[in-house]
Amino acid sequence: LRRFAATDAKEISSSCPAPWLLWLDADVFVTVQEDWASRLINENPGARLIGSRHSGGDGIINTGAVLVKCGAWASDFLTRWWTHPAASAESTDQYVLGKLIEAGADDEFFRILPVQAMNCDTFWWNSFVPGNSPVLHLMNTPNSVREALGARILAQTAVVRASQAAWLKDGEIWSISLAEKCCVTQHTRSSSSSDSAIASEP
Repeated sequence: LRRFAATDAKEISSSCPAPWLLWLDADVFVTVQEDWASRLINENPGARLIGSRHSGGDGIINTGAVLVKCGAWASDFLTRWWTHPAASAESTDQYVLGKLIEAGADDEFFRILPVQAMNCDTFWWNSFVPGNSPVLHLMNTPNSVREALGARILAQTAVVRASQAAWLKDGEIWSISLAEKCCVTQHTRSSSSSDSAIASEP
């Protein structure tokens, strides 16, 4: 990531295919077709690192989804982030980033957005809005549930791409039950038989 970020935006090469890099944790799913990353970049001129505020106690920005602008500043900042004394003390990357933000030396380049702008609340099942939230971040979730929901999301994405339809059609509601065995049920508002509720238990 440091190598990619070091590439100046005006000299984009095969090692850095775009002016901005989007980091997503392995448990983050993009859930809308809208190009929300470009929109956030355009809405925040002058920014070099964009992220959503973390709603928990570990840090300021949730590092599950972060936008970083390629260039010398990014390379220097990422080096400072990963070589910070707190990092060698086995603190989380999120906590260390919070320390750097608190130091105030790079304030002009940070943009800390509301939680739902590009992430979820710590208890994501209370904040994720299907068709509106750009990502689903399955933090604080057992791996068994992550795998079950991930399989369901990927399967739905495959169907959507095959039919060239929208990711979440109007009128659809996703309800997520975090029981011992995860059950995801898709409901539709239509009363016709073809639009009846579909239940799946991975």
